[in-house]
Amino acid sequence: KNWPIIGHWASCVGTIFIERRRKSDILRVSAAIKNRLEKGGNIFVFPEGTTSSGKEVLPFNASLLQIAVDLKLAIKPVSLKYTLKDGSLAEHAAYIDNDNILNTMFRVLCSRKITAELNFLHSVKADGCDRRLLASELRSAIRHSL
Repeated sequence: KNWPIIGHWASCVGTIFIERRRKSDILRVSAAIKNRLEKGGNIFVFPEGTTSSGKEVLPFNASLLQIAVDLKLAIKPVSLKYTLKDGSLAEHAAYIDNDNILNTMFRVLCSRKITAELNFLHSVKADGCDRRLLASELRSAIRHSL
C-alpha cells in the first residue's frame, strides 16, 4: 500500500490490503471482503500469503476461504506461471526474500521474453466445506495444473 505509484494504483482498483504481521487484521479484512461480495463484487485472493520462486506452490492460508464457505460461494482457482520462450520457469521474475520491487522490475524489463501463463480451473463449491480441506483441495488443483 505504501509503495510509490504501485500502491496508489492498487488502492484505486479496490485492493483490500492485509497487515500480515497482525493476526487480528483478518477480522477487518474478512468484513471488507464480505461487504464487497454481498454488493456483487469479485475478490481475488492469493492464499499463499507471500511470494515464492514459482518452483512450488506454498501451503494455502485458509482463513479468507471461510467467507466463501459461509456465503456458500463457488471459488474459481487460477494458476499463474511466468515462463521463458523455451517454456522453462522465469525464476528471475520472482519477487522473493530480501529482493526489492525495483530490482525485480528491472530484471523483468531486461528479459528478452517472459510469458504470464494463466490457467483457469474448474470452479469448486465452498458450500458445507471445511476451510482447511478446501484450501488443501484448491492447492492440489493448482499444483496439478502447473
